[in-house]
Amino acid sequence: MGFPLHSKPAENDEKRRRTVKKKRNAWIAGIASFFVPGLGHVYAGAPWAGWLILSGFVTALLISGVFGVFSTFYGLAAFVLISLLFYVTLIISSVRSARRNNNYELRWFNRWYWYVAVLILVPVGFQLLFAYRGLVLGYETFHIPSGSMVPTLEVGDVIAVNTRYREAVVGDVVVFPSLDPKSSYVARVAAVGGNSLTIENGAVIVNGVAQAQLAVPSSNRMREFSVTMPVRQIPQGEFFVLGDWRDNSNDSRFWGTVPMDNLIGKVTYIWFSDDLERIGTYVR
Repeated sequence: MGFPLHSKPAENDEKRRRTVKKKRNAWIAGIASFFVPGLGHVYAGAPWAGWLILSGFVTALLISGVFGVFSTFYGLAAFVLISLLFYVTLIISSVRSARRNNNYELRWFNRWYWYVAVLILVPVGFQLLFAYRGLVLGYETFHIPSGSMVPTLEVGDVIAVNTRYREAVVGDVVVFPSLDPKSSYVARVAAVGGNSLTIENGAVIVNGVAQAQLAVPSSNRMREFSVTMPVRQIPQGEFFVLGDWRDNSNDSRFWGTVPMDNLIGKVTYIWFSDDLERIGTYVR
């Protein structure tokens, strides 16, 4: 009885026939990189580089949030500019990598359904990240719908708020929840827990001292309730707010103090305004 002498080479030939090699498409690599950082490199045959790029981008986002980059106008502008340069470099790099890979051996992650899964899951993850940006990235944005803070904030301004700011200080412009859960208030802190507060001849007096940072134009305080107010003692753990347009502001004079725990954050910059000269203004 004879035995086959070439069984192993035959198996190797069969294995080679099962191995699929395919040229990488530069267009697909570039488009994949545009939608998901690093995905183009995975497609082009550099998976470790791709996952390192994606994880590095997410880490940069989180670190920027920790250091309050997004709550400042110039920090955000710098991050956007750097991200654009990063994306352009990324796309060019993935395209070049794909062009070099003319005989790429397909691997388990080079299946269409894995690309679809990544294209769905990663953008959803970014959406969740920005949905909870106040908690994770340390900033929020708000649109100003009323004139209660004129001239500091105008109707239509889009403001940045530092949500890592947890202790209100007299003179700060802050955001806190309103009675309507879909909206919030913005106003200036006039006094904090333990302070005594009064208004005399339009001047805001805290603990017997007139506060220059709370002074507003006389045209903004013409009504009687804006010119005078009896002494109020602010409870511990709460703060008292006033609008800069005293005659047109619904603030603590009418509904009382705000618990410190309700503080959303401190207004830092004007991100956008109908008046282009106001864009990038630091809010004092």
